[in-house]
Amino acid sequence: MQCFFRYLSILFVSAVFPVCAKTIKETPVIKLTSLEWPPFTSATRFGGGMTTMVLEKALAAKGYHLEVEYLDWDAAVQNAVQQKSAGYFPEYYSKALNKRCVFSEAIGSSLVVLAHRAKEPLRWKSLDDLKSYKVGVVSGYVNEEQFDTAVTRGRIPSVESNSDIENLENLVNKKVDLAVIDRRVLGYWLRKSEKIKPYARDVGFHPAGLKEHGLYVCFTGPDAVKHAEVLNEGLKLIDPMGFGLGHDPMYKNMK
Repeated sequence: MQCFFRYLSILFVSAVFPVCAKTIKETPVIKLTSLEWPPFTSATRFGGGMTTMVLEKALAAKGYHLEVEYLDWDAAVQNAVQQKSAGYFPEYYSKALNKRCVFSEAIGSSLVVLAHRAKEPLRWKSLDDLKSYKVGVVSGYVNEEQFDTAVTRGRIPSVESNSDIENLENLVNKKVDLAVIDRRVLGYWLRKSEKIKPYARDVGFHPAGLKEHGLYVCFTGPDAVKHAEVLNEGLKLIDPMGFGLGHDPMYKNMK
């Protein structure tokens, strides 16, 4: 009798544990690339930042595990373009990017503003008003279509940086007159950066932003459509928690 129960125990262990191990092993993974763009995304912030947490919850609702690699922006984009990852985030929508991306539904929003030195107030109503300023931009960022075109064609003088923090350093060091930056990112660095924090009272921003964007995942590769559909369905599932933004008409219109 003892041998019989021992036999049953062996059968139980051998039957259950391989199934559990197999289940864990086969949990599908979606790997994305991102950048240090706190408070939205960051390897050093809780949950990887507010936008990363939205993605993680939405994908988990569909049975997927999110893996994020944080790189500089150009590398994050190129890794996705070269299909070393399934896509990258957070990206603003543009018609040009839509040719290489399958965009998810919106996972948040971003107000792009013009930061300036507080003692040098900015007055502008049209892009023509910016021609007399040297404007700091970050390489590879989409800002606003007409503004970006004017910068590319040299109609608005500009200085490129590799990151938002470098762009702000150029502003406080008077290498540029204005800096294009997300409003929340600006607030974060003014509070957290040891280099920028001493200048917090010296930096302001114009309330009239360049544009309010939706934030999206840009999926690439052969499974791009499938991955976008999975995320979109997950966003709807977690909507009661306040994360599912993509089907909201306000965010739809941002495209």
